Amino acid sequence: MNSALESAIRQVARHNPEAFAAAVTHRLVALPYGSGTRALIAALDDLLPDRMEGVAALAEARAAASVELRDARDFLVSTNDLARRYGVSPRVVWNTVQHQEGFPKSFKASSGQSVWRLSEVAAWEDCEARE
Repeated sequence: MNSALESAIRQVARHNPEAFAAAVTHRLVALPYGSGTRALIAALDDLLPDRMEGVAALAEARAAASVELRDARDFLVSTNDLARRYGVSPRVVWNTVQHQEGFPKSFKASSGQSVWRLSEVAAWEDCEARE
């Protein structure tokens, strides 16, 4: 990490640790598709082996982040969400949906919009990454 950034983070965290923790957690959890929560879990994993004191608190924080990540995967995503996720246009998403074997099936939300379960999309991505 950039030493100037790390120093600034330490200074802010020392000044008001509760508010800092709440703000960082809120921002990380708000990132799409659980990416911020995965980053938080990775950071907690980095800390666990090195710090003997507070291990229980770190493990508890990691468990809470894991639950948050699991919940994030149950979100519904739209064509536009998928387009942003893959950095393509919505038309490319629909072409992929129609021609890519194994891509999860969409369904209509109460708004009439086609949506997918993020957990199913993530599972498809994992399978594609392994091939």
